[in-house]
Amino acid sequence: MASQVSKTRLGKWCILNELLMIDKYQSRFIRAKVREVLLSTWDPIGIADEPNAQNEYDSYIGSIYDLLVSKAADAVLVEYLYWAVHENMGLDAASKEDMLDTVSALRKIDLSAPEF
Repeated sequence: MASQVSKTRLGKWCILNELLMIDKYQSRFIRAKVREVLLSTWDPIGIADEPNAQNEYDSYIGSIYDLLVSKAADAVLVEYLYWAVHENMGLDAASKEDMLDTVSALRKIDLSAPEF
């Protein structure tokens, strides 16, 4: 398995990690799973059942994907999700603890994904 060193900027976070080499089909599969988790578990604005808003959280998928494949700590995922809710969406009701179920669901995504 090949690897590369990559520097990724995620809002106010900058991480430098060795990333897994994942082909584009695996990447798409993982990103689709991240989208499912964001809609089914996270959903801070309650749009999961709105057919015309299924792409509402897509702007967060890339950063979350990068955090997952770079093996970022759970605390970093919590901080990113909390930042997205509070700073980016401007919602004050959620706490960092509210992000834990989402992080748990994200960790269940198989990063090896099926070979295509």
